[in-house]
Amino acid sequence: MSRRRGKFRVVEDSDDPDSESKPVTDCHAYDLSVEASSGRVTQKRRNLKQSNQEALRNSNLSAESSGMRADGPAMATSTVQTATTSADNGSESQLAENAKQETRYKNKDRVKRWLPDRMQYLDELLRREGLCEALSNSNCVNCNAEEARFRCLDCICARLQCETCMLSRHSMLPLHRIQVYNEHYFERISLTDMGLVVQLGHGGDMCANPIAGPKDFLVCDITGMHSVCIQYCHCYREAENGVLPRWVQLMRAGWLPATSQYPRTAFTFHVLDTFENLTLQGKTNQYDFYKALERITDSTGLVDEHVVRIWEHLQLLKRNARAHIPNGISTITEGSLAMDCAACPQPEKNLPEDWTNAPADRMWLYVLFLMLDANFRMRCKDRGLEDQSLSPGWAYVVENNKYIAHMEKFATEDEVNTCSAEHNAIVKANMRKQGYVASGVGAVLCGDLQKGEKFCNMDYLLLSTLMGIYILYLLISYDIACQYRKKFKQRMLHYPSSLHLNMDQVKIRWAVPKNHIGVHGPNHAHLSFNFIPKVGRTYGEGIESAWAHMNPVSGSTSEMGLARRHEVIDNHWHAWNWQKTIGFRTHFAKALQIAYQQFDKQKIVYQELSATFPEATIQSWSDHINRWFDNPNLKPNPFEETLSNVTLSEVKLQLAKEEISQSTRGVMPIQNMTQATFIQVGLELEDEQSSLIVKCGTNKSSSLDEQTHIQQKRNTLYHRIQTWRNTQNIYMSFVPILRSETEPSAEDALEIVPAEELRLYLPSSFQIYSNSTSGSPSLAYLELPYFKSLMEIERRLRIAQLNDTLDEIRRYRRLLTRVTQFKTMNVSGTGNKPNTRIRTLYGKYQGRINLAAKRYHMAYAAMQNLDPQGEWSKQFQYLHDKDISGPGRDNDSDPSEGRYVLSWIWRTATTQARSTSAEAQASQAEYDESMRVDWAKAKARMERWEEEIELLHEEMRRVVAYFQWKANWWDQQKSLRLGDGTPELQAGLNAYALRQADMFSLLAERMVSTWYHLVTRDELKTKWKEDYPDIAVPDMMHESDEEEGTMAQAEEMEAEVD
Repeated sequence: MSRRRGKFRVVEDSDDPDSESKPVTDCHAYDLSVEASSGRVTQKRRNLKQSNQEALRNSNLSAESSGMRADGPAMATSTVQTATTSADNGSESQLAENAKQETRYKNKDRVKRWLPDRMQYLDELLRREGLCEALSNSNCVNCNAEEARFRCLDCICARLQCETCMLSRHSMLPLHRIQVYNEHYFERISLTDMGLVVQLGHGGDMCANPIAGPKDFLVCDITGMHSVCIQYCHCYREAENGVLPRWVQLMRAGWLPATSQYPRTAFTFHVLDTFENLTLQGKTNQYDFYKALERITDSTGLVDEHVVRIWEHLQLLKRNARAHIPNGISTITEGSLAMDCAACPQPEKNLPEDWTNAPADRMWLYVLFLMLDANFRMRCKDRGLEDQSLSPGWAYVVENNKYIAHMEKFATEDEVNTCSAEHNAIVKANMRKQGYVASGVGAVLCGDLQKGEKFCNMDYLLLSTLMGIYILYLLISYDIACQYRKKFKQRMLHYPSSLHLNMDQVKIRWAVPKNHIGVHGPNHAHLSFNFIPKVGRTYGEGIESAWAHMNPVSGSTSEMGLARRHEVIDNHWHAWNWQKTIGFRTHFAKALQIAYQQFDKQKIVYQELSATFPEATIQSWSDHINRWFDNPNLKPNPFEETLSNVTLSEVKLQLAKEEISQSTRGVMPIQNMTQATFIQVGLELEDEQSSLIVKCGTNKSSSLDEQTHIQQKRNTLYHRIQTWRNTQNIYMSFVPILRSETEPSAEDALEIVPAEELRLYLPSSFQIYSNSTSGSPSLAYLELPYFKSLMEIERRLRIAQLNDTLDEIRRYRRLLTRVTQFKTMNVSGTGNKPNTRIRTLYGKYQGRINLAAKRYHMAYAAMQNLDPQGEWSKQFQYLHDKDISGPGRDNDSDPSEGRYVLSWIWRTATTQARSTSAEAQASQAEYDESMRVDWAKAKARMERWEEEIELLHEEMRRVVAYFQWKANWWDQQKSLRLGDGTPELQAGLNAYALRQADMFSLLAERMVSTWYHLVTRDELKTKWKEDYPDIAVPDMMHESDEEEGTMAQAEEMEAEVD
């Protein structure tokens, strides 16, 4: 790479053996550019360059005549010589065309030329894991001290050094990464842990008056995050007129502090320059850059694409132990380099030996859950690029040639859609797009979609995923499972036998993801994860979050050849899967805690709701649900509302009858009132006052006729109250005194109080007035037996009022649900006039609900005075606006179906519920039918959360068991190539295998330490305690610094493997 006029020029490496004399770096051109960029190229430098070129040209001629390659200075001029010769032999256009063809030839065949040496490359890569040359001589490369154990990853010399020499040579290099050999393999150790202290303020010299900096000072560099022990200078400086500020000392060391006051973190200038260029060119955000620095393990630089491909490919082989296995590359099968899911059932890896004989009620725990989906953003342009595949079908992307042959044979078959849902994304994708070799990516395994999201596409991906996997139960989630599943078996039989499943052995269930089930309309509850049994709280949309990880890659992969595109996708899928795997620890822990809470909540809701119905009704509903699971065509669907056949005329007639019934109220008893009648009439008057207040509030700008009508109602109510007060003066003789204090006299007509604002002074109101000084005469009357009798009568009537108003609210809410159904089926889209009528009708019902709610609030407040701690308070709660909801979820703003909690108003049994009259029984039957679906959904919510707890326990067990198996597997790999290769290679193979084994062992221990105190399965806790008797049990949400420190080694290993 050379530098001319301030810009980089890449000089590509060549596989031509004669090209070794060609330059990699033009040193003189670099020197020249310093002045060339400012327009000041001196004649002296020109002369120097020409003299060097002439000398090197003569050296090349001499070397060629003697049959030797020119080395050393000759490399700096051969580019100029070659360019001159080429220019003499042809025109500039011909030269450009020749260069283009040469580049195309290199890009096409470079990888092919490398393939024969692939195994040797892999061996050399693994050799570095061991002691290399130090295997025969472990003395320090500097002082020859015995048993040196340290090496630096950032120094060009990887020979071992003793601790003293390592510290001495790195006193000015505190951000280098050091490894120490632990008798088995190399592991990281920081220079700070070795005792290095960085002195600031003197340019690296010692300080006569140092002062310690903060402990674990963090420096962010391009090589990662480094904990550095620093000392500030505290010397007095006359030039500074005091001590040099700490942030200045950091800046002079090339570190930008995060704050000027007591900094604890700093960023090197190098890392800041790197981020600036990345964010300008690649739009990299700060979070991704910071997370990349946390995970980075190797330095970065400008490298050719084929070098990146080779490096990624070698890492793929290395991670899968192909260097440890004899003939490790030639024995690779399709999909064998893909990462296993530790949480999924893996026979012989994380399942019990007798899992196939498990009880029938436990077999569902060994179901393999798979998600199918397609992503049409990840298209690939047809640029006619020829490419060499390094791992054809070895990892996540299926082998392309077989897949293309499959598509050419089956993609023309017609697919009939009988579902009410039409997926626009699929329709558009199925239309052929000119200029694209792939319309998207389908995922179970990954595969390019050649002709949209055809069934044959997804069949091939699904069946390829299941090749070589022993399963008995399978649950497949797919957006269009309702159509895809119908002829799956028939389609499979047309494919090659290698893609066949044993349908007599494998039991397949189908489901639609939760985010997509809503658009499929009615009669799809049997495909909903919310209702089908033995699925836990499976979401089915997990692949969608994976697309968020993959979509940013689409911009670059759309321009690639298919082979390189597949390698990039493989690499990104591996990174995604690994991060997901190591994230199981916190994800499962939080999920289990949520499952415990939600199960307790949903269980209470279900039990309270069930208590409002007879046992016979509950049993009948349960039996029907079980029959429906066996036959989803059975009617009625237990999880879908039966469409109402209510008409607008019927609703209007019902409202008219209720208005007539209300108009008959208000007839005062002519005979003398008993105590019970007196209280009952008082409650009716209170209700009429509330109705009149509401009516006055909604008719403030009404016409003269309406105002006259309201005044007439007010007069009638006023006379009724005055008549009732005559009886009140007898039963409650102290009330006239209170009225005289709060109301104007009857003679003062100008200050007369409206009837709806007159105080009734019912017995329940005197709990408030009993502490007032103005109403002191009432204190004595409150203790009288007859007044206590009045309070008891009101208490009983108020409880009945709570029952009645709650029934009324629920009845009107059910009617509103029917009105909404009627609007959806008959009115929506028919114009403004019908919609206005429905809104008017809806408003009437809502007004009656509001009036009933106000009546409930008055009764509730009265009971708080009459009997604050009575049994009634366990049945009736304070009514908030949010409680007036249901039946069912009102809209998408409610919590998800699985977390939805039915309002308490539906879970409260009223005392008048089960009357023996025919009319009451008919009304009750109608109510029961309206609540049937809500009860079934409440039951399903409780069961799904209970299943989620069981499934999480099983997945936790499988993860730990898989990591234990993987650790043992890696331990076995170290001895597979004994006697094959040099001792240095064998040492590297052993070191890498042991490091991987230790990493998975530590991962298993991490999982157990986090989950042990959360799980409730005794057999699981017993097994873990046997495997890890000294396991620490930290608080997951508040881990101490010491506990975090014990996990540092695993975190380092995780980053390195990733």
